Amino acid sequence: MTSDQPSFIGRVRWKLANLLWPERLRPSKLVTRWRLRASEAEAIARWRNNGGEASGRPRPEARSQNGEDALLWDVVGHRENGFFVEAGAYDGYQFSVSYLFECAGWTGILVEPLADRAAECAERRKASRVVNAALSRPGAPATAALARDSVEWYSRLADEGGDTVPVTTLDSVLEGHTDGIDFVVLDLEGHEPAALEGFDLERWRPSVLLVEDGSVGREHGVRRYLEERGYVYVVSLAQNDLFIRRDETELTSRLKPYWDDLGPV
Repeated sequence: MTSDQPSFIGRVRWKLANLLWPERLRPSKLVTRWRLRASEAEAIARWRNNGGEASGRPRPEARSQNGEDALLWDVVGHRENGFFVEAGAYDGYQFSVSYLFECAGWTGILVEPLADRAAECAERRKASRVVNAALSRPGAPATAALARDSVEWYSRLADEGGDTVPVTTLDSVLEGHTDGIDFVVLDLEGHEPAALEGFDLERWRPSVLLVEDGSVGREHGVRRYLEERGYVYVVSLAQNDLFIRRDETELTSRLKPYWDDLGPV
């Protein structure tokens, strides 16, 4: 057995988890909670190596709702100066998938349609650019109504009423960006397909996509769309589907010690 293979006890643990949660990874699962703490510890060690508080960045915290940041960390967290896009960023802290990465030295773009939450995000996330807008397809109206839910991170675009928010495409948001993109998170409460239409995947070539699936596996339109454009479905974590660019599928090997029995990696 090589050093990167899990022990017999570890394999039994993953097999048991797969029996208990066979269809999708679960946010309450002990394994996921453990990976959250492990990724956070690795990020803190990097933050300290980069100067800790003197770096001007907050101490890293794993802030995602279901462990999405831990999953992404296990895929691309070894890259020390990465770049992310998180759409549906809210205030940049609560349930943030990218907060851990920014604290550890990454930069990125955060997109949030609620103006007050975008302002909070900009105040908190100094190393990233914050865009106050909703994402849609090319040719969409320049503004749209956003129905603000009582649980605000469930707010979504509506036909009328609510807040009036600016609308743009991911291509427009990224205009002028010249470096690579390590991961993109789309958490848009059902508006992910329209946002993907405004995102030229052949041009930007992000390594990894994490896309919310409100149907929780019942619909496969987004999956087909991404597979036709060079991405491979890897695994689902709660309502979020992980895709990796086909020419970078070697990244899935980084998941094998932890996630291989819980999805087709």
